[in-house]
Amino acid sequence: MNDIEEIQRRLAYALDRIGKGVEGLDKAPAPAAAAAPDLETQAEVTRLQSALKDAEARIVSLEADLSAAKAAEAAAKEAAEAVPEAPMIDVDAAAELEQQVARLKAANVALRENNATLREAVQAGKDVDLDASLKAELESLRAERASEAAEMQVLLGAVQDVADGKTPQEAN
Repeated sequence: MNDIEEIQRRLAYALDRIGKGVEGLDKAPAPAAAAAPDLETQAEVTRLQSALKDAEARIVSLEADLSAAKAAEAAAKEAAEAVPEAPMIDVDAAAELEQQVARLKAANVALRENNATLREAVQAGKDVDLDASLKAELESLRAERASEAAEMQVLLGAVQDVADGKTPQEAN
């Protein structure tokens, strides 16, 4: 009977081994299926590496652009510092001059209208002192020209200061 028990034990052991082998065969396709995720993973890794290289190239490009922009900004600041301040026109004097010119022009218009009325009166035969009126008009015109000349001098002075490169402090 020992022999039968020994044979049964061997047979059970062999069946276990066969069962494990069959289970191993069922599991054999699993490594092939596991290889597929490895291929998918490898493809994903490759795609991510490509994206990383693209991102690194973009970063290098952006850093170069930033560096160029900083250099341009520095050059612009340096150029702005090198340009002397534009001379300033004396605003108060210019405003006063404008008021004088406007007042003179208004007076001249009124004077011309008055003289036109006087001329009409003379032509109508009325006795009027036309000579004094014309002298007043002539004096008004001379004053207007003098005012315009003064205005031009202010402007020419400002232009000359700019041409000479004077700062507002030097010009005043």
